[in-house]
Amino acid sequence: MYRSDLTVTRMNLLLALRNVVFYSGFASFALYVPLYARHFEVPTAVIGLGSLMTAIASFLFSTFFLAKLVERIGDRRLHRLMWIASLLIVLLIFLLGKETPYLYPIITAGLGAAMMTLMPLNDIAATTSLKGIKPTYGPVRVAGSLSFLVTTLIMGPLVDSLGYAVVPFWMLGITVLAQVINNSVTFQKVPRDQGANPKAMLGSRRASLIMLLPVLATIILLSASHAAYNNFGSVLLEGLGLTGTQLSRVFAVAVVAESLAFFVADRFRLPFFTVAALAAGLAVFRWWLWFSQPGYLVLILSQGFHSITFATMQLAFMRYSQTLDNHTRQLLISVYGGVGMQLFPGFTTFVLGFFIDRYNTQVFLLSMALAALSLVLALLHVRRVQPTSSQVAP
Repeated sequence: MYRSDLTVTRMNLLLALRNVVFYSGFASFALYVPLYARHFEVPTAVIGLGSLMTAIASFLFSTFFLAKLVERIGDRRLHRLMWIASLLIVLLIFLLGKETPYLYPIITAGLGAAMMTLMPLNDIAATTSLKGIKPTYGPVRVAGSLSFLVTTLIMGPLVDSLGYAVVPFWMLGITVLAQVINNSVTFQKVPRDQGANPKAMLGSRRASLIMLLPVLATIILLSASHAAYNNFGSVLLEGLGLTGTQLSRVFAVAVVAESLAFFVADRFRLPFFTVAALAAGLAVFRWWLWFSQPGYLVLILSQGFHSITFATMQLAFMRYSQTLDNHTRQLLISVYGGVGMQLFPGFTTFVLGFFIDRYNTQVFLLSMALAALSLVLALLHVRRVQPTSSQVAP
């Protein structure tokens, strides 16, 4: 994306387009593929195993292979191949899942490697300055949230009227769109900080990651508390008698709140652990509401907490990462993307899959426990580092 006519507005627009395409595909995959599998009586334990396999494949691919493939075949070609592979894997789910449901975890593992690794790649690009131009993370990220919102609002009624066969056709459409914008958006390898000694920098990065373990643990625990909501929320709501349209509205409210938070919270520079304490505390209350099986209206209202438990927390983490050197930031976001957004939540989802049928919304007790642990860590560290006017303090 090194171009002579590159401006902040153009950079934000190009990065936002990639998020639009990715989060549209993510919405169709995360919300409706599990419902499709459940419709054909795939056990919830197998659906949970599919989420775990997705997470493991994404973690392994992004950690050990992604950077090498970018260097070897280039970003544009890799981006194109990953989207085509994602489409083919979704088609396999719909073609083979009905006849051989136990292939579901294996197929979704391929989708994790092909599609979900785009998330940390996009976040790294949205926090990296190129040729002195620094993108604005909030507006770039909110484009993905709005795309998720629009997708859920459209997909719900479509699934109600036409069935789950709509999903692979939707994936076909966004794959074509991804290819159209692919030639306009290119992420380049971030150069080393000038004057840095590679050996000294390696030791410095290791020391920095050790020091940042409390930051990673806090956000990873809070992210994992969303596992039941993210992976079984649609199944649980359907079990409570909600229609596809009502289900879409519940998730849409969360995305609206998330989008507003990315715009509003961008104006504040609170320390990371202060935001974490607030987010984790609200998460405990939010998951208690879901555990209590409230009515449709309360569920809708509770989704407003998503603006804090996810969006504001995510923004605080990304802002904190921008205070680090290039390679430490890349490593931090990659670890969070692989472990915090995929591996740990995926393992949590796998465990929950064995209990969903018997305990239903009582599984949110685990979500409450994970959020409570995050809250304890945040409170232990909230007073240790004072914020400065020049950076987001941890």
